[in-house]
Amino acid sequence: GLDINPGETSVRKIVDTIRQLVQGKSNAVGTFTLTANATSTTVTAPTCAPGSVVFWSPQTAHAANDMATTSVVAGTGQFVLTHANNARTDRIFGWEVRG
Repeated sequence: GLDINPGETSVRKIVDTIRQLVQGKSNAVGTFTLTANATSTTVTAPTCAPGSVVFWSPQTAHAANDMATTSVVAGTGQFVLTHANNARTDRIFGWEVRG
């Protein structure tokens, strides 16, 4: 992810961070696995807030299978998914938070 402090004054560091953003780097992306044998999964996402939009994309066949029965609610510093309860441990998704 990006590593820059709000009070940064180094022009070089600021330019490097902008370059990373243009190249697609972000602190608002990651991966998660739905929790096995549970009906919800909480994902830590520091850039998330109530009202944020959470996009998620399946990375495995079992994750794709669960898309239709999975929902998400954005919160402060996290989002929570409600999903089917099963023992699968390979329901992996990529995510991005906006807003």
